[in-house]
Amino acid sequence: MKSELVSLQLAAAKLARKHHNYNLAQRLLVKQVSLLGNPVKILQDSNCSKKQFLEPLMESLNDPSLASAKPVDVMEIQRECSKLAFALGHTSEAVYFLSDSIVQYSNLGDIDSNVGAVNSRSLLALAKWLLNDRKLLTAVTKINGNGLAVATKISSLCELEANYVSLGHSTLIPAQDESPESYLNSTSVPSVACGVTDAESVCGQLLHLATMQAPDLGKVWFNLAGWCYRWGRKTVEQARCVLRHSVVKQ
Repeated sequence: MKSELVSLQLAAAKLARKHHNYNLAQRLLVKQVSLLGNPVKILQDSNCSKKQFLEPLMESLNDPSLASAKPVDVMEIQRECSKLAFALGHTSEAVYFLSDSIVQYSNLGDIDSNVGAVNSRSLLALAKWLLNDRKLLTAVTKINGNGLAVATKISSLCELEANYVSLGHSTLIPAQDESPESYLNSTSVPSVACGVTDAESVCGQLLHLATMQAPDLGKVWFNLAGWCYRWGRKTVEQARCVLRHSVVKQ
């Protein structure tokens, strides 16, 4: 019964967020956390910003008192809190919150398909946010985001994708031996990000990780295919420009 009530309140919070009723969405999320077993004490007044409200709410979801709660319920609330933070304009915080949730429960995705599905949808949301905001994408990449906590979380997700590939979880890229002969004789690419700029490669790795977390979720394959097509087309166009330039010089 508790799980059904959490799902109902989550749907209401999601609807409130989509209709820009952020105060209602916040109140519903607080009720959800309290329902799971951790009463949240957050003072709301005219001087309390929405960012100051969301941070303690997200922190309360990592409280030991929620250890007995279903991981999927906690993950869904974390996901909705992150989306609310993003809708309020706190983009870096939203990326950090959602990345932290994925990293926290990534190992359970192999055991529980429901956990894997939630992680996969969260990874898809992350990739969409980064693809649609070049400034945010640049800020969270490893090269340009040194010292930022959010950059560390994104880096952890990229490392997780590489680990999954090495363990043979990918249906696109076969696991490779570490011997030098295997690299010389291999005809496959080591990553979906091969030949892509550092910033954009992050999005490809997130989408690829999403397919490994939930191989049966069709929309993540659709988005990964779209990303691959866009980059394949860009690579061909760049090659054509180089060829034309060389012809003109001759």
